[in-house]
Amino acid sequence: MNRKFIIVVSAMLIIFFLGNNLSYGVNVENTKEIIVNIPERTLYLLESGEILKSYPVAVGKKRTPTPVGRYRVLNKIVDPYYVKGDIPGGSIYNPLGSRWLGFKIHYGIHGNSDPSSIGKYISGGCIRMHERDVQELYEKVPISTPVTVTYNLMKVEKDVDNINPVLVVYNDYYSKEEGLDTKVINKLKELNIYEKISTERVNKLLKLLSKEKVVFSKGWTFFVNGDYVTDDILIEKDKYFVNKKKIEKYFNIKILSLASEQKALLMNEKVLEKRIQQKQYIPIEEIQRVLGGVIKIGKEKQILDYKLNYMKLNDKLVKGEFSNLVENPIIPLFPLVNKLDLKIDLVDNTLEFKYGDNSIDYVMYNNNPYVSVQTLYDKLNITNEVFTLNNKLELYIDPIIVFNNTIYNGKLIDKKIYIPYELIKCASCFDIQQDETEEICQQQICKEEKEKVLKEVVGDTEQLKAENQNVKEVCKLKEIDTITIAGTEYVILDDIRQFMKIEMNEFNTQIYLSEKEISNKN
Repeated sequence: MNRKFIIVVSAMLIIFFLGNNLSYGVNVENTKEIIVNIPERTLYLLESGEILKSYPVAVGKKRTPTPVGRYRVLNKIVDPYYVKGDIPGGSIYNPLGSRWLGFKIHYGIHGNSDPSSIGKYISGGCIRMHERDVQELYEKVPISTPVTVTYNLMKVEKDVDNINPVLVVYNDYYSKEEGLDTKVINKLKELNIYEKISTERVNKLLKLLSKEKVVFSKGWTFFVNGDYVTDDILIEKDKYFVNKKKIEKYFNIKILSLASEQKALLMNEKVLEKRIQQKQYIPIEEIQRVLGGVIKIGKEKQILDYKLNYMKLNDKLVKGEFSNLVENPIIPLFPLVNKLDLKIDLVDNTLEFKYGDNSIDYVMYNNNPYVSVQTLYDKLNITNEVFTLNNKLELYIDPIIVFNNTIYNGKLIDKKIYIPYELIKCASCFDIQQDETEEICQQQICKEEKEKVLKEVVGDTEQLKAENQNVKEVCKLKEIDTITIAGTEYVILDDIRQFMKIEMNEFNTQIYLSEKEISNKN
């Protein structure tokens, strides 16, 4: 009897982990790590201790909590079979979704068939992710990746300038923490915040902890999609003004102050601006009017909570809100027309968008043309990255480089611009080094430039030394590292600024280079 029971259980475990693709092994060179903080309902992917990306997750209910501890990715499965409901892998009704990363017997990080569950305490103990996110994570982490599941209720956050800390405290949903109030007060004292908050407010916030997340700060705070931006806020007659520089830094934009009037230009639209002691502030309703979204004013918690969908092109903010972020994002076409040099025609009373000779398919949404990110990739080779935790969409397109009336193809990698190394081979900059026995001109320039320099450098040692110093001071040359991509060598654009003039358009899609003139000091 016992023997049969063991056989049945073992068989079910094997079936549970069967899928179209099963990976199992060890990767000793892996530097990645997964950390899940249950109270935050957030999964962090790290590499060498640095956060690469954060994802929203669903975790276990009270009666089926997600286990805290240190684990490793034990197996990876594509389209896992769901034993309990006898649902095959790949089915849209499969609650495990399309990917499984097991980290403990019966527990794993997986997709789901109910996107609305993400961010909640709702699972049987596993960690659920959006399908898009779990597929991305699956490709990024190998077998044996460390997985740490924590239950940390307190988190110190700093603003966009990495200053002015606040203490974020989460609700103790699992009722695991004893003496939380005392721990919060001690932490506030450690951060030098406690003495700046009234006792009455501290007590009110502590009471709120029984049901929701609370932010302890010295005053009002401004959050965008859950990110703490600033506590530099002015309040006048129930109007709230946010520090302009903090907004600029968070969205990576420039808000131009208009000297002739108390206004500024935000995304080419005039907004009110308040100026106090050489600081500028923008009303939150003006930010909302221009960028869209919704702002909730929490007077009890003193939080300005701004939620919006926003997108960037080459790390620059693009006006217009996208839709359907989690599954298949679509974005408004009109804001991209000038930025991508798209052409618009009216054919038989129908708008037609073209990039070169390629027509761009679109759909009508809210009476405006929208294009899918997949179409942008297929037609324009625009890649994208989706941030479901922050409601953000990043679009990336490689820049066109123009030098000496010749067009080159650049690369945009990790927000750094790379240009072909061949482009700078004949630039008028070179390195002169001194040999132990004789003066030698070592140059990495084209042949005719080398011959020109050799003629100018005479045999006189003192003259040669002076020439060496002159060249070094003018060129300020440093060693330039190259990387090889698809067989072509590239250098980072910033590394050639010492001898090249660089002009870019607003979104860094077109870059114009020219050589700087080297003055002769002799």
